[in-house]
Amino acid sequence: MTQMTENPKPESGPREKPEEAVDVIQYKKRFEQAVADAQYMMIYASSNLQNDIAQGTAERIIKARQRVEKGEELSVEDEAGFWLDYQELWKLVQPATAESIKANLPNENTSTSKARGTVNRHIIFTVSVLILLLLLQIYWVIGNQLTTQAAELLQKETDLSLELNENQREYSELEIRYKQNEVESGNFNGAYYNFYYSPEWERDILDNTSTKASLETNLELLKSQLERSSAILLAWSSPWIWLIDDNTKNDEINLAHNDKYAPLFNSIDGQIEAINQQLKNDPKGTIEAEKQSSSLDAQLSSINGQLNVLSEQYGILDTNERDIQEQINKIDQKSALDAQLADLQTSQKTIEGQIKDLNDQLSALDPTADKSALETRLADLQASQNAIDGQITDVNTDLSALLDVDTSSKSSLETQVNDVRTDKTALIDQIQYLQDQIPYYTVDQQALAEQIVSQWEQNKKSLESDKRALLDQEKADAKREKSRLIQFQTQLAGQFVLVILQSYMLPLLYGILGAGTSVLRTLSKQIETVTYSEEAGIQHLLRISLGALAGIMVGWFSFLIPSETTTFVGSISPLAIAFLVGYNIELFFSLMDRALFSITDRLQRPSPTKQEEQKPIPNNAPTSPVKPTTPAMETPAPGEAEG
Repeated sequence: MTQMTENPKPESGPREKPEEAVDVIQYKKRFEQAVADAQYMMIYASSNLQNDIAQGTAERIIKARQRVEKGEELSVEDEAGFWLDYQELWKLVQPATAESIKANLPNENTSTSKARGTVNRHIIFTVSVLILLLLLQIYWVIGNQLTTQAAELLQKETDLSLELNENQREYSELEIRYKQNEVESGNFNGAYYNFYYSPEWERDILDNTSTKASLETNLELLKSQLERSSAILLAWSSPWIWLIDDNTKNDEINLAHNDKYAPLFNSIDGQIEAINQQLKNDPKGTIEAEKQSSSLDAQLSSINGQLNVLSEQYGILDTNERDIQEQINKIDQKSALDAQLADLQTSQKTIEGQIKDLNDQLSALDPTADKSALETRLADLQASQNAIDGQITDVNTDLSALLDVDTSSKSSLETQVNDVRTDKTALIDQIQYLQDQIPYYTVDQQALAEQIVSQWEQNKKSLESDKRALLDQEKADAKREKSRLIQFQTQLAGQFVLVILQSYMLPLLYGILGAGTSVLRTLSKQIETVTYSEEAGIQHLLRISLGALAGIMVGWFSFLIPSETTTFVGSISPLAIAFLVGYNIELFFSLMDRALFSITDRLQRPSPTKQEEQKPIPNNAPTSPVKPTTPAMETPAPGEAEG
């Protein structure tokens, strides 16, 4: 080995080694390493290449190895010849190098080469990224389905609530119309409306009631489904529970009455206080019983007076009914007599004809003939004629008594008697109703006092029950409102998590997965061509890092692409783009370099002066200005050679 040129010693002190001694040691180690590398290249070339190694080259390299092993120094000519032989051997094994050949040879301790170890590590890393990506993708899909379902259920709940409000509005309009009709007809008694018990009201509200029941049932089912969906969504977003407000985690409900329930509670409390005051002032109810007794006596007197008036009216109607019925009977009697007289007159004419015929027969007979049978028959006919004449006389006598009766007024009289009977029936109902009311106004004062106290206590219990029910309803509303708030905030947190996953985490992992896939493919080629080295391993790590950066940049750029676009880029999923740019990083950064170069070129281009803008263009000048050549434009953009 040749000696290096001596350099002046540094002024460092006697304990430090001279710089030239350090360099000599390093050069010696490098030469020895080159000799060892030449042996590896010779082994590779002899066992894997078709071209033969020159014998002289092999001999000189072997001699150099032997002299190095013996610690002998090489002359200048021998070292120069070694390097020339080394270069010849390097050209023979290209693209493989000594470093790549050693990296592909099995290690003595692990029986695994560096290349295989690197491949195993990258496989484990890529598979781990793929599994993590699948888990996050499944997690994202589940969250997306849950948030979409929750949004749909909330929209359905809103629609059902609107339908219920519309149903209640229709019911109120129908109720108001019935109330107006009853008031206008004069049937309203001032205390309660009677139409609530009519079949017409039941018929008209049948569809409304059934629709309301169906809507309420569907709404309750929808709320239960929404609560279950929100619970699942809350469990899904449990890793991000810190995003939800701490107030929603508190299970306690604020019992302070809100504006909706405060007036109702005040009204109930006021009524209970009034009842307590009445029980305190009149614990036995005697004072109130006396007041009601006097009022009941007055009402009882009023009822008796009404009964007397109704009884007088009933008597008048009964007299009118008898008079009208008597007239109808006379008309019927006269009609019967007229019919009887007609029948008698007809019979009289018939008998007269028969008598005339018998007389003619007797006159025509021989005087000596037997006439007894005809005479007997004639006597019978004359007796019948005398009887009919007597009956006719009696009928005429009866008819003379009914001479002033008008038979044509019978239908009018029948109508009058029917009206009178209807009025009598209505009076009977009123009389019966008033008579039924009498027992309510003829009670014992002591029993009335006990009844009043009992009614007060029942009213108090009913109000207390209403207050408890109202309190439960308020708690339920507060719980439902809190659940709704949790549902809303959980949905917001879920959407926020989905945005993070879709815009940052998933593109990052897809970029890493694409870069890892590209690295595995490159390693496969490098192992096949025996070109893997540790320097290539560093490039692989850089490629994975750049893939992660490119993937997250695609996630950022996805905000700039409209969701409903018809372009080719817009039709591809951002996650697929992240994988592609991770797989082909050179193309992605080449495009970025081109874009930056174009922007830099535009910024560095000198702007035209006012004189140049106002200078007229000659007729023979070209239509488009010649692009000025700048130093930046003369330099090719990075990546253009690859493009």
